[in-house]
Amino acid sequence: MSETYFFEQRDGSRIAYNILEPRNPENIEKTPLVLIMGFMGVKELFMGLKEVIVFDNRGIGESSVASSDDPISIDLMAEDTIALIRHLKIKRFNLLGWSMGGNIERQWEAIKEAEILSKLQKITVPTLIIHGKADGAVSIKAGELIACNIPNNKFISIPEVGHIFWLEAPESANFINEFLSN
Repeated sequence: MSETYFFEQRDGSRIAYNILEPRNPENIEKTPLVLIMGFMGVKELFMGLKEVIVFDNRGIGESSVASSDDPISIDLMAEDTIALIRHLKIKRFNLLGWSMGGNIERQWEAIKEAEILSKLQKITVPTLIIHGKADGAVSIKAGELIACNIPNNKFISIPEVGHIFWLEAPESANFINEFLSN
């Protein structure tokens, strides 16, 4: 089990993160993979991966908010992601967002206020989108819509797989590794 670290945001929120099995904790891989959790997801979901940075979004898991009345949004959680990357002094990175984390209990506030379609065209880096065709939480149509709005993407739909694709379809790790190696 890797050690949990914390950094504090300007508003007093504390973000918990792990660096999973780094070869050298002081000098993580030149281009690490940063994972953004989905709705109610915590960093421990990905503890089997190596050379990866995982963190709990504000207000869930070991991360906290400064006050229980603080507003929360997808944009604010995106700022937390950027702040973590800056805190770790990472210059280049790969990013993997799962579920709501692909857009990034109190997290529902962020999801219901999100307007992401207008922002998707601004993504200019190569993007991998993996979606289970049997996803009951987010329809395959939503994944296809996202793919239609992001230039330079690779869209993979996995038959008979639901929302938690990496558990239901272990081959999805191969898709991710292949994408990152290109």
